[in-house]
Amino acid sequence: MSTKQKQLQDELANLSTEDRTRLQALAVLAGASAEELLPFVLRDGFAECEESLRASLEAEAYFNTRRGVDGADVMASVECLIDTYAKRQRRAG
Repeated sequence: MSTKQKQLQDELANLSTEDRTRLQALAVLAGASAEELLPFVLRDGFAECEESLRASLEAEAYFNTRRGVDGADVMASVECLIDTYAKRQRRAG
């Protein structure tokens, strides 16, 4: 076991029962293990991780139920916009 893994195991063992339960619930919702999420929880806190996961799941549900825009179409529009703006700048400059 590496030092980092040992440190994470120690951090996990030091969590209160309530925090361990909260971490496990977050892991189930994320489809990950508690050990995988622990570094993010330690860095950002439970509230931030829960909000981030909630927003991600909402966005995923939104895009699964609505028609999206093809990436190639978006890039073509952006390139056209940039070309138009660049031509204006050259004429004005």
